[in-house]
Amino acid sequence: MHHENNIEIGLVVYPGAQQAAVLGLADLFGIAAGYGHPSAPVLSVTHWRQHAPEAAPVRDDGGAAGTLHALIVPPTLAEPPGPAESTVLAAWLRARHAEGAALASVCVGAFVLADTGLMAGRRLTTPQTYAAALRQRHPDVRVDADQPLVDEGDVITAGGLMHWPALGLRLVERFLGPDAMLHTARALLIDPPDGWRPGPGVFAPRLAHGDLAVLKAQHWLQATQARDVALASLARSRPGRAHIPAPVPEGDGHDKHRVLPAVARGACARAAAVGAAVDRPGRVGSGLCGSGRLPQGVCAHRRRGAGRIPAPLRSGAGRARGLMPCRRCHR
Repeated sequence: MHHENNIEIGLVVYPGAQQAAVLGLADLFGIAAGYGHPSAPVLSVTHWRQHAPEAAPVRDDGGAAGTLHALIVPPTLAEPPGPAESTVLAAWLRARHAEGAALASVCVGAFVLADTGLMAGRRLTTPQTYAAALRQRHPDVRVDADQPLVDEGDVITAGGLMHWPALGLRLVERFLGPDAMLHTARALLIDPPDGWRPGPGVFAPRLAHGDLAVLKAQHWLQATQARDVALASLARSRPGRAHIPAPVPEGDGHDKHRVLPAVARGACARAAAVGAAVDRPGRVGSGLCGSGRLPQGVCAHRRRGAGRIPAPLRSGAGRARGLMPCRRCHR
């Protein structure tokens, strides 16, 4: 039975998909589900099979579709799918992304993600062998084949054929937390994803909340790396709406305190991540949040301390919940 707190990860079984990766990811998520905190969401895996390139994927067990939180395009031992082969699958993935699902790929599955049109101006990774072909096919995509894992928040790509465990662990960390991820890695005798460390990490807000207006703004922030968080820019990113949506009503299953402040948290988390990358954990440069100014709606107490990374982000304690409310005015 579907529950609003369930986390559903879908595996896309397209023609030629490597079965070892599909089955291995299913096992990894099954093991991880046993390490979730009692209050954590229930993690489940579904298989979405594409019987032919011209057909859209359908759920293997014939069950009713719930809320997909992530979809993974596994690798293939054959050549990358051509544009004609991936047209229907790419359109289906683009539609699921618009509904709030994060997209992920392994190896040459990145070609399908690039075919969705969602990666223009954004980074992804694929094997070095196919990097030139992907650049030629999608010159507007930033192919970073030197990285084993590229996490763009709403899109994650793993480079090599055997990098699916790293991708699986990254999703476990996102949905069940770092403790569940580390326990799963130990159980499988594998290392955590390359470059993993406790800390702010990649800002990955909740996307499967059902509010399409907020979701569109979140996707825009992910695609632009939160360089411009002015309210006017956010309004322009969502055609047909000239204002930030009203607060989510109580009692509808959504947490307005986690969904609506995503703009401010995204800017601060991005600044924290960049500051950590240049080994300046205590300060944030004025250019890291776009204009150097905090967005409207951030309290005056925070504005006076805008040069510093918030303590919860420095310590990692507030990572799962995002930026904590101000202790003085609770904003």
